[in-house]
Amino acid sequence: MKPPTITSDQLAALKRRNPHIGIASVKSVEPKDLKSPNTRHQHRRGEMNNTERRFAEVLKRRMIAKEILGYAFERYTILLAPQTTLTPDFAVYRLDGGIDFYEVKGHMEDDAAVKIKTAPQGFPMHEFYLVRWKNGDWHVDKMRRLEE
Repeated sequence: MKPPTITSDQLAALKRRNPHIGIASVKSVEPKDLKSPNTRHQHRRGEMNNTERRFAEVLKRRMIAKEILGYAFERYTILLAPQTTLTPDFAVYRLDGGIDFYEVKGHMEDDAAVKIKTAPQGFPMHEFYLVRWKNGDWHVDKMRRLEE
């Protein structure tokens, strides 16, 4: 039988509370060791990944060239349906005052694909784009509305 697994902090607390008990059968591991090797990195809101940082540089150049007014990272959360939201990676402020939304993906899960493809149907005043970095180049696909 395998001994129970706890973190080193939990082990220290256990030893402080029970100094008279021997804890030889308990193995200490760090929280990072508890993850499955196949677990994908969990996104933290407000933190860009490398692909998003590279695309932010593209947007910065477009802003300097006066092609857009500006951009914001994860500024808006859009309610698509009850308990279903989309937080696009970038809101891009157009020169005409409109706002376009860009979702940057290196890898896309099924739920993310459904969300970015569904969003234009309920928000015709905005354009939605899926951005991917493939073979050393940006691929930007405009998400179409059903009537287009």
